[in-house]
Amino acid sequence: MRYNGSVKQQQRTGFGCILLLLLSVAVLSVAWVYSTWRSSEEVLPLGLVVNDVPMGGMTRHQALSAIEQAYTTPITVTYAGRLLPPLLPEMIELRVDMEATAANLDAALARETGPMIFIRYLRDQLLGRPHEVTKVNAVVLYSRPRVNTYLERTAQQYDHAPRDPVALPESGTFRPALEGTTLNTSASLPLVIDAILAAQIERRQVDLVVEIEPAPQASIEILSQALRQSIAGLDSSAVAGIFAKDLSTGQELCLNCQAAFTGDSMAKIGIALASYRDRPQELTVEDATHLVQALTPGENASTAADTLLAQLGGGSAIHGTNAVTSLFLSLGLDSSYLTIPLTPGSETAVPLTTPANSRTDVTTVPHPGMQTTPMEAGLLLEAIYYCTQDGGALRILYPRDMTSAKCQGLLASMTRHRAHSLLGQDLPLGVSVAHQQGMETTTYSEIALFYGPRTDLLLTAFLYDPAWSTHEDAAPYLAAIGRLTYRFFNGD
Repeated sequence: MRYNGSVKQQQRTGFGCILLLLLSVAVLSVAWVYSTWRSSEEVLPLGLVVNDVPMGGMTRHQALSAIEQAYTTPITVTYAGRLLPPLLPEMIELRVDMEATAANLDAALARETGPMIFIRYLRDQLLGRPHEVTKVNAVVLYSRPRVNTYLERTAQQYDHAPRDPVALPESGTFRPALEGTTLNTSASLPLVIDAILAAQIERRQVDLVVEIEPAPQASIEILSQALRQSIAGLDSSAVAGIFAKDLSTGQELCLNCQAAFTGDSMAKIGIALASYRDRPQELTVEDATHLVQALTPGENASTAADTLLAQLGGGSAIHGTNAVTSLFLSLGLDSSYLTIPLTPGSETAVPLTTPANSRTDVTTVPHPGMQTTPMEAGLLLEAIYYCTQDGGALRILYPRDMTSAKCQGLLASMTRHRAHSLLGQDLPLGVSVAHQQGMETTTYSEIALFYGPRTDLLLTAFLYDPAWSTHEDAAPYLAAIGRLTYRFFNGD
C-alpha cells in the first residue's frame, strides 16, 4: 500500500510539473506578445490607413509627411482619349490641412490603447486574423471656383464642331474629317473632385466626360479637286479618266469616267473571267498557268491571253473575242468590247459603236479593237468582288458557271503581283491590292481593288497623253491618284 501511495504521489508531482511548465510557457508567450504589442505602439498599427493609403509600420511623423506628399502629385487628365497637360495642385489651391489631419490621426490612435485593445491584439495573433482596418481622414482643401474655371477653360480650348476633311496637296494626302467634341462639365465635375481628393497615385487621374458628334461624310468634291491638282502636269491634250467607289457606303467619284479609252487592261480581265466561266470547277494545271500568265505583267501576258481566247473560240482567237464582248454586254457594260487578239498581228481591228466612243466632247483616240470606260472597268471588278461573297450580278446571271470559288481564284491571280501596281505604289505595305494594268502606246491604265482597313475600294485610272514615250511617264501620276484616293477613303 505504501508503494502504491508513493506511485500516486509521484504521478501528482509529475502532473504538477507539467502544468507549471505549460503555465510558464503561456505566461512567457503572453509576455512576449505584450512586449511586441507595446513596441509596435511606437509606430502606427498595421491596419491603419489615411485616405485609403496604408500607413502601418510608419511613425506618426512619417505618416503625416507621406500624406502631405501624396497630394503634391499632379492629376492626369484625358479628353476624348487625348492626354492633356496635368492638373497641378497649385492650379486649384490644393493642400492638406496638416493640423486637422494630425488631430484626426491622434484621435484614432487614442482609441487604439487600453487593455481591451491588447486582448483583441492577442486574439488576432493567436487566431491568425488580419489586422482590423483603422481609417483616418486627411483634411484636403481646394478651391471649387478654380476647379470650375479649369473645366471651363478646357472646354474652350478643346471643344470643337465636326470638321470636314481638307486636302493637303503639297504632301499628297488629306487632313481627315474630325468628330465634334463637347465637354460635359456637370458630369465631369464629380470625377475631377474624386481625383483631387484621392491620395493613391493610381486614382489621381480622370477621364473627362466628352460628348461626341460624328464626323461629317467627306464630300467627294474634295477628292475630285485633289486629283485634278495631282494631274495638272499632264499635257494640255491629255485626258484622265478616273472612277472610284467605296464598297462599304457606295460613295463614288467620276472624273471622265464614262469616256472611251483603250481597254487592254479590261480585256485581260474579261478573257480570264470568260475562261473561268467556261471551265469546270477544278482547272487543269495548263489552264491555271495560262490564266495566271494572262493576268501577270510581262511579255507573256498577251500570248497567254490569246491562248485563252483561242480556247474560248474553239480554236479561233477572233471567235473568242465574241465570247468576251458578249460577257460584257450581259453585265450591262455596253461601252466595253474586244474584237481583236491582244498580240499584234495581221488581223484588222473591227470597231464597234458605243455610247462612250460616240461622244464628241472627250477624245482619247482609243484602240478600235478594244475599248472600255473607267466606270465600266470598275463595275466589272465590283461584280467579281461581290461574286467572291456569293452575290452580285455574276452569280445571278451565271449561277452554275460562276461560283464564289472561281471568283476568289480570279482575284487571287490578280493579287499575286502587288509590287507591280502603280496605283498601289505609295500605299501601306500591308494593303492587299488586286489589279490589272494596260499599256498601249499613249494610254496607260490600271484597274484595282484595294482591301483597306476601313473599307474596300475600287479604283480605275486611265491616262491618255500623246506626248508619252514610255509607261514610266505615267507612273508618278498613277501613284498620286492611288495615294490620294486610298487616303481619302481609308486615312493614313
